[in-house]
Amino acid sequence: MQAVGHRYDIAPIFEAISTRFSQNLNADYFALMIIDPAHMSCELFINKETEIGFNIKKQLREETPRTWLNCKQNEFRPCYSDGKIKCNSAVCQIFVTDLNCSQVLSIPFESGDIGGGLLVWGWRRTPSDFTENYIEKAKLITEQIKLSLKLSLNEQKGQELNAKLAALLELSTAIYSSLNYTDVLEKAVHLSRRIIGADGGSIFILDKKTNILKPLITVDNDHELEISKVKLKLGEGITGRVAQSGVGIISNHSENDPRAFQVPGTPEEPESIISAPLTWSGEVIGAITLRSAEGRQFSQEDLDILTIFARQTADAIENAKLFESLERAYKELSNTQEQLVMTEKLRALGEMAGGVAHDFNNVLGTILGRIQLLLREVKDSRWVENLKQIERVTLSGAKTVQKLQNFTRISTQGQFEHVNLETVIADAIEATRPRWKDECQRQGINIDLSFECDEIQLILGNKTDLIEAISNLILNAVDAISSKGQIKIRAFMEDGKSVVKISDNGIGMTNEVLNRVFYPFFTTKGIKSTGMGLAVVYGIISRHKGEIDISSIPSQGTVCTLAFPASGTAKPEVEQIPEVIKEVRANILVIDDDENILDVVEDMLEFLNHKVTTAISGEEGIDKFKANDYDLVITDLGMPDISGWDVTQMCKSLKPGIPVLMISGWGNQINDEMIAQCGLDGVMAKPFEIDKIKTVIQNILAAKKHVPSDTSASPV
Repeated sequence: MQAVGHRYDIAPIFEAISTRFSQNLNADYFALMIIDPAHMSCELFINKETEIGFNIKKQLREETPRTWLNCKQNEFRPCYSDGKIKCNSAVCQIFVTDLNCSQVLSIPFESGDIGGGLLVWGWRRTPSDFTENYIEKAKLITEQIKLSLKLSLNEQKGQELNAKLAALLELSTAIYSSLNYTDVLEKAVHLSRRIIGADGGSIFILDKKTNILKPLITVDNDHELEISKVKLKLGEGITGRVAQSGVGIISNHSENDPRAFQVPGTPEEPESIISAPLTWSGEVIGAITLRSAEGRQFSQEDLDILTIFARQTADAIENAKLFESLERAYKELSNTQEQLVMTEKLRALGEMAGGVAHDFNNVLGTILGRIQLLLREVKDSRWVENLKQIERVTLSGAKTVQKLQNFTRISTQGQFEHVNLETVIADAIEATRPRWKDECQRQGINIDLSFECDEIQLILGNKTDLIEAISNLILNAVDAISSKGQIKIRAFMEDGKSVVKISDNGIGMTNEVLNRVFYPFFTTKGIKSTGMGLAVVYGIISRHKGEIDISSIPSQGTVCTLAFPASGTAKPEVEQIPEVIKEVRANILVIDDDENILDVVEDMLEFLNHKVTTAISGEEGIDKFKANDYDLVITDLGMPDISGWDVTQMCKSLKPGIPVLMISGWGNQINDEMIAQCGLDGVMAKPFEIDKIKTVIQNILAAKKHVPSDTSASPV
């Protein structure tokens, strides 16, 4: 074993020996010098060390290995003559000249457990009973001390072996009982440092794609920050070579080793490095590297034990990866299941909401139509103002119903185009600034809103809708903060998707609230909210083929994550109203199973100077179409006997080129594909205003270049 810097503590053994009168021979100076033959270095133990200056100690450490080697080669035998012991070694001369000793006796010894050594006695005054027998006593004492050292060191070895086994058992137990692999790896570094006697240690993991080693765990009191920033190429430094070859390396005095890597920011000082590969299933996945300063040198025995630690550490890493993979798969499965359940609930709720919206649109259509007709007849200003108020409320109700329809996720109103999410978020932040900054500051609420955007890809979408969705989420975060808080928005790419994450540190939500946040009209804000905000967001994100996830913890905050495909197919507009070219009078057939809507549309069209024929069902409408010549057919979509789709197809088959306009409470949910398949010339969603139906009819007739059957009347 090594004498210099070895782990075994010889000092207590020497102290016990030096206090025994029989063993120190009543000498003024009694010294034990342990020699490392491999490095010809010395470790000095002396009973009066405080009386010996630094220079004398330095001389003794330098001369002892040579003296010991010379004694060994020349079979040293001290002799006694004229009352003095004859010893001309350099060590003995230092005791005579520098420590004023009149008599000096040194006995060399050799032991496989220690290496080698010298026992030295020095007397300032020669003892009265000093004879040649002192040499024999010294030899006997030397054998006894050598045996004591051997026994004591063997005991220490046994204790160390027990400590190693205990450490290995502790690490094994931690690996297979803890799911927190970071804690396990930190424990592995701490245990290996303690057992081997190192000052610092790191576990490096190899990135197979880049062949770069990065420290996963670093435990080092002096240079932890600097080492944690290190990135090593495969084959670079001691650690890189170990990871490349799969063979452990010991580098004592690594400051002189050209293979070693100097960590930036750390001083160049003497130290030793030992590194073992992390191997799993025959493949190197990294390395565990320890360092030691202040003359500590590592041995093959150290590398053997570190290799065992490395194997167990590799098991811990792979077990952690396996657990993370299983946990991720379980979480994805659980999320998918929850998402399927939520999707099914929302689908059913959407169908119900769509039906309600359709019926409301019919009612609102009747109300709005009658009001607008009355506004053109009534002259009394008091009644006009009352009617306008009813009109405003009706239009507001129509917008709420439109939000309800958008929630069903079928609506595709608005042309999709390439959209930059960074611009969308910036516009949403500016649009909501009066709420999260000005209004909140007036109320004594301080909100710090930050936005960070990585390089992200464009998505296909409707910019206006996306701004509305982001704005709603920002306003929800604002409402969750009562005094002071933060809203953080970040956009980035993940798994090929453009992701937006909006987080706040507000009041958060319970699981009960989370399970209902997307339901239309559900709110926790009281009467000030319609409860349509997140329902609208859900509809917008779904129409963009995106995903939305909301996680929240009461009193800690909420995180909302949106993910959009980076590419897709643009959707066409459903309803386009080009500029009016020319106004003409036409003979129009109107088909609707709702009598109120039928009457109000008839009155609107007659007010616009069109000739109108009405039918209360699809079957009646087909019969009248066969019997008369019409310039335009306006049909409802949902009718009990024959649907608007069937009416359109039959009219087109009977009279190709006849323009057909469809009106429906489902209007916002009809896309261009449906329009093209059926040959429709236009779609209008209920409720509609009189000016809008006027514009649509005139442009359909102009686009078809249709000659009205009755042109005797003046243009409207």
